[in-house]
Amino acid sequence: MTNNYIPRNDKEFEQFFRNITDYVLDNNARWKHIPKDDVDILEDQFSQWNTAFEKTVVPHIPQLTAEKNRVRLSTERANIGQWSEIQNAVIP
Repeated sequence: MTNNYIPRNDKEFEQFFRNITDYVLDNNARWKHIPKDDVDILEDQFSQWNTAFEKTVVPHIPQLTAEKNRVRLSTERANIGQWSEIQNAVIP
């Protein structure tokens, strides 16, 4: 089983990304091993994703969907390694 699971569905991805971001924000002070700059980047990337995603929920506008897809791809590429490290660090 792979630890690199990322949901395909955008709504599921939004919830997945929100859960990771909230979990890191809520627990990082206790963990003390994720640099604050990395936490800030994660929070900023979630904000960018969420802004792009929310614009595509209703109505469907092709340009907004294309931008949402661009932000998601960029986010996944930037964070897949970090998400795996976080998952491995907090889930035995």
